[in-house]
Amino acid sequence: MAFVFRLEKYLKLRRMEEERSKIELGKKISARSSKEEELKVAYQDVIKSSEDRLLRLTKGENLARLNPFFISEDMALGARKKREEELGKIQQEVDDLTAEFVKARGKVKSLENIRDKQEFVYRREMNRKEQNELDELHSIRKYGKKGL
Repeated sequence: MAFVFRLEKYLKLRRMEEERSKIELGKKISARSSKEEELKVAYQDVIKSSEDRLLRLTKGENLARLNPFFISEDMALGARKKREEELGKIQQEVDDLTAEFVKARGKVKSLENIRDKQEFVYRREMNRKEQNELDELHSIRKYGKKGL
């Protein structure tokens, strides 16, 4: 007779929830990485725009002619701030999904621990029964009768 864990279907369901949570977390971490890359590019755009402005100022160009450069720098700064806000939102979602994953993993682990304990008790009981049968067989061989 084999060990049967009565909550096996529930454990399977919990494992599926854990896997779904892990996949969602992976997707959000990937999205965060791409936003971080966008933020690096936006930061480089701001630096380039500032360097261009300084270069033109040092050449003595008229400030009225620099207006497009001020605008592009402002746009680059605005885009960078927007990406930083988006990155903050994604990071919050990653934190939430991490907490959800840890919770799902805890549920699976607790069910696995229950299953392991029940299986240990089952195996111990089966070993005890088998030992009793062996002892009984030994008694029959030794004494020729059952129970003497």
